[in-house]
Amino acid sequence: MKTIYLYLLAMTAILFAACSDDDNMNSAPVTVSFNAAEVTFKESDNLVNVPIVVDGERNGDIKVSLKVTDGSAISEGHFIVTSTEINIPADSEDTSFNVEMILIDDGTEENDDREFTIAIDKVDGATIGTNGSVKVILKDVDKNPYFKLFGTWKATATDVGSGEQVTFDVKISDNDGYDSYAEDYLVCQGFLEAGSPNGDAYWLLAYSKNGTLKLEAGNPYFYAAYNFGQFIGAVAVGAYTAEAKPKVGSEDLMATYNDSFDRIVFDTESANPWMGIMVHLYDTSTGAIGQYMGRYGNPITNLVLEKK
Repeated sequence: MKTIYLYLLAMTAILFAACSDDDNMNSAPVTVSFNAAEVTFKESDNLVNVPIVVDGERNGDIKVSLKVTDGSAISEGHFIVTSTEINIPADSEDTSFNVEMILIDDGTEENDDREFTIAIDKVDGATIGTNGSVKVILKDVDKNPYFKLFGTWKATATDVGSGEQVTFDVKISDNDGYDSYAEDYLVCQGFLEAGSPNGDAYWLLAYSKNGTLKLEAGNPYFYAAYNFGQFIGAVAVGAYTAEAKPKVGSEDLMATYNDSFDRIVFDTESANPWMGIMVHLYDTSTGAIGQYMGRYGNPITNLVLEKK
């Protein structure tokens, strides 16, 4: 698969670096610069882009030459910059152009984060702006406990209503498709199908390096809105009290992960040891979350996640 990526990117680089006519170079006051002085990627991200921003109205072509300087990250060993020449045509309306890179994952090797630098070495038809270089940091995903928790997990729990054991899959990552929660929250995708309108719920666990996780009571993640007939309701996975008529918990539901990062156990002795789907009123015109309307399906307890 990596060979395919290399081939496609090499072809893209050739097309992107097609020569423009030197007589048509830009003469208007324009600057080019990286949009940030520092960017961070996971070493496992594979294909990434670092944007270069063009500021000013141009009347001709611009040529940008880049210089890559190795640091603790080594070119061809930890990363590949697919092209060090970028041609910006006069007729393009884009104001941002990408430096494409392939990141090379080192497998399960544990190491410190690595870094290297890309600098704008020469520009024809413009001047270099504020960020003439960018420091690229490649985060190790093998040493950091946060990334070791990524993957697919088998969830086992007790259905509070029936008393029966239930199982379902949960995928853990740092992204819900809209936002990234790197090293702050783990994004859990999947929940007991009978307790989720679509069987594919998202819920967030606040992450700590000390081995603890928590489903925050005061920070519910509403992942979807559904038509419940008499009202539109926003749904979220939340903690509940262990009562005959369970109430939404006011305290966090805690969990711990083990040293081998393959088992997560949720606390059954906490003030709010049950987990279930909360339904709140949802205003479709404003997106506002309203009052609590009740649960969807039965809560679960004795939740344990084991890595598959």
